Amino acid sequence: MGAAICAYNLHEWGHLVGAHLTHSVYVPAKRLISPFLFSYDAERNTRRQFLIMSLAGFGATAMFVVAFLWWMPQDQTAGRIALRGALILAGLTVVIEFPIFFRALFGSTVPRTGLFKGPTVGGGN
Repeated sequence: MGAAICAYNLHEWGHLVGAHLTHSVYVPAKRLISPFLFSYDAERNTRRQFLIMSLAGFGATAMFVVAFLWWMPQDQTAGRIALRGALILAGLTVVIEFPIFFRALFGSTVPRTGLFKGPTVGGGN
C-alpha cells in the first residue's frame, strides 16, 4: 500500500513540475490533504504546455517503477506485493490519462471539462 501511495504522489508531483517548468497557469489545491496537488487551467494554457505537463507525470511514474525494480528486493513476498500495487497504479494511469493525452496530441483541443476546467475547480489537475 505504501508503494502505491508513493507512486501516486510522485506521479502528481511530476505533473506539477511539468506545469511549473512550462510556466503553465495552475492553482494549488485549496486543502493540504487533497487527491490532487493543483488545478490545471486548460483555458489559459497551450496544448504544448498540457502535453509536457502530462508527460512529466508519466515520466515520474516510469522512473518510480524502474527505481522500485532496481532497489526493492523481489525475493520477498512484501516486495512482490508492493511492486504489483505500484504497477496497478501505473496501469490506471495508462487507462485513465493516455486517452486524454493522445486526443490532445493528435489535434484535439486540450480537455476543458472535469479535472481540467481551470482555477474555479480547485483541486483537480
